[in-house]
Amino acid sequence: MLVEPSLDDLLEKVDNKFKLVTLAMKRARQINDGHPFLDEGNAARPVSMALQEINQGMVYVREASDAEELESVRALLTVEVDQAIATIERAEEEELARAQALEFEVEGPTDNEGE
Repeated sequence: MLVEPSLDDLLEKVDNKFKLVTLAMKRARQINDGHPFLDEGNAARPVSMALQEINQGMVYVREASDAEELESVRALLTVEVDQAIATIERAEEEELARAQALEFEVEGPTDNEGE
């Protein structure tokens, strides 16, 4: 069974297999989500269509500039820090609530009815 486009042809367009698989997966997902075909090929499946588009140079990996990559990392770290702060704040609130509940149990409710 001959597969078109061949892996060798595709690796001339994308320099490594990991990038190729990632690119094909992202494009196939777009096709599944209803994005239009860039080529009127005869592929029956989204992955096959994505591979044809990659082979024809219609879909390619755009390398991020250093500034874009730095901004992307900075944004990701900001989100992670914000999530960590929120987790710590929730844990502190839960710990305070537990401590207050224990304090109430130790002291117990005041019952002044018998005096």
